[in-house]
Amino acid sequence: CLDMHGVEVEVLVQALEGTVPDDDKFYEHIFCAAKKAKVMDDDGTVTVDLFEENMKDVIDPHNMARVSGIIRKCLIQRDSIMETIRNSVDCFYREEHGL
Repeated sequence: CLDMHGVEVEVLVQALEGTVPDDDKFYEHIFCAAKKAKVMDDDGTVTVDLFEENMKDVIDPHNMARVSGIIRKCLIQRDSIMETIRNSVDCFYREEHGL
C-alpha cells in the first residue's frame, strides 16, 4: 500500500505517534490496508466479522483481544469510504492514546 499511494514511512510513524496528517493519500493508504486486512471490501463496506481469523498470523495472540475490540468499536460504516476511514482513524487515535 505504501508504494501504491506514495505515503512515506515517516508519515506513518508520525501518525502512530499521534500526528495524523490531513492528507487524502494517507487515508487512501489506510483504506488499502483495511482491504488487505479484510475489514473493508473494495466498495468500502465494513466487514469485521472474521477479523480474528483473518489476522491470526499477523497479530500476536496476547494482543488480539485488545486490537479486535478497538477495530470493532472504531471501524463503523459511514456514508462514504473516506468518512468511514477518517472517523475510524480518529477513534483509533483516541483509543490508543486515551484521549
